[in-house]
Amino acid sequence: MAGRLDDLVTKALVFRNMSAEKVWLQYGLYVGTRVLDIVLCIAFIAVAIGLINKAYIYKKDEMSVKEMVMLIIPSLVGVTGYGILQYYLMIYERDTGKNLIDTYGFYGALSFLHYLISIVAILIPLELKKHNTDPRAGILHLDCTFMPVGKGHAIIYKDGFMYPQDYHTLLDLFGRENVFEITREEMYYMNTNVFSISPEVVVSEKNFIRLNTFMEEVWGMTVERVPYYEISKMGGLLRCSTLPLIREND
Repeated sequence: MAGRLDDLVTKALVFRNMSAEKVWLQYGLYVGTRVLDIVLCIAFIAVAIGLINKAYIYKKDEMSVKEMVMLIIPSLVGVTGYGILQYYLMIYERDTGKNLIDTYGFYGALSFLHYLISIVAILIPLELKKHNTDPRAGILHLDCTFMPVGKGHAIIYKDGFMYPQDYHTLLDLFGRENVFEITREEMYYMNTNVFSISPEVVVSEKNFIRLNTFMEEVWGMTVERVPYYEISKMGGLLRCSTLPLIREND
């Protein structure tokens, strides 16, 4: 943001035949926007670290190596890309004689594209199977075929994904031993659509016998069983009909 402001100010002052006695103004604005850029970056990093720390305090857990790598990659890629673009921009200016102002639009577009790619790199796009008339052949929402539960566990209906590699990506991410797979009929009755209220406690429909028993006996979770079957007729269940607003530590 500060970089775009600096570009606007620089163009407005330079291309309007700025008088020599006002050069100090352009220089001051340039320094000011650079300082603003640094301050904003520090602020955003501080907020991000604070939110991540709060999340792990709430989980009462430590960050795994896999999670740390997933968080670091975008920053490393962004910093590396910025250095590479700056290096080639210097070569361009040396070879063409054009300065940053003449090439900033092209540089800005490349920079934006690079940062966009670095952010998308940690996202996992999942395409679901759809069907307009058969609820057993189509998936309405992602949480009707996939649901993270507790610490590193997940409930998955593998045939709900359009592409098999999406299912295998989730298996690699969670580990096969941490995944509970449901059947087509269990998917129809929304077995994935449970609601976690803490890393150790999950609210589930009382008739999900196989799933509830597994979560209690294998994953060691506390399962709060509620009668909620009728809601599934509307295409959702516990996760679809709840919205957590505030969660506080004990």
